[in-house]
Amino acid sequence: MTSDVLTWHAVLRGVSVLTALDLSGGGRGIVDLHWVKALRIEGDEAELTVTFPPSCGRGKALAEDAFASLRRHLPDTDVYVWHR
Repeated sequence: MTSDVLTWHAVLRGVSVLTALDLSGGGRGIVDLHWVKALRIEGDEAELTVTFPPSCGRGKALAEDAFASLRRHLPDTDVYVWHR
C-alpha cells in the first residue's frame, strides 16, 4: 500500500475510535458532542485538538482518555492532544 492509503486507514481508525469514545457518560461520543475540533494524521504523528465546555470540569482527564485510546489503536504513531 502507498503511504497515502496507509495514512487514510489511520485517519479512519482514529475517527472510529473517537466516535466510539463515550467520555461524557451519556451514551454520546466526543465526536457527536462536537468536542473534537481537528484530527490530523500524517506520517507517524497524530494530532488531536479537542474543546470541552467549561461546565464539563474534567477537560484534562477527558483529553488524557482520548490520548490513551488513540495511542492504543495507533501503536506506531506519536500522539499529541491539544485542549483548547
